[in-house]
Amino acid sequence: MGKVIVMKAENGGLMEVKVVEEELGKVIKTVVNTALTLWDYERSDLVVMKDKYLVEVKLPLTKEQLDLYSKFELRRTSSSTAQYRVPVWVVSYNNKWTRNGYVDYGVFIVAPYVDEAQFNEMREIAVNATSGEGK
Repeated sequence: MGKVIVMKAENGGLMEVKVVEEELGKVIKTVVNTALTLWDYERSDLVVMKDKYLVEVKLPLTKEQLDLYSKFELRRTSSSTAQYRVPVWVVSYNNKWTRNGYVDYGVFIVAPYVDEAQFNEMREIAVNATSGEGK
């Protein structure tokens, strides 16, 4: 069990932000069930996507940082930086296909909580996902 980030974003704004202490798989399934209740099957698709998000960190790392980031495919990228990859689930319950691509209007973002910097980056992802720009 660990800390898990859950964010709900709609139309470019954060509607809900929380960090829960629970098993990641259980949190994802709970969020998908919640999204199912918000989904209008006549107007949009219900999409659950898993991706990996790259987080860059400056070297040197403390022992605590090394232990933490090593759980997420930590790799050195230069003499002064490293990167790790955090799994992120995007649960889209309000979206549409347009001539120019795909637009999300309502999503949940679920990811393991690593640290405050990564938490803030997840906030940006949630807002940007629903900002109205097509994919």
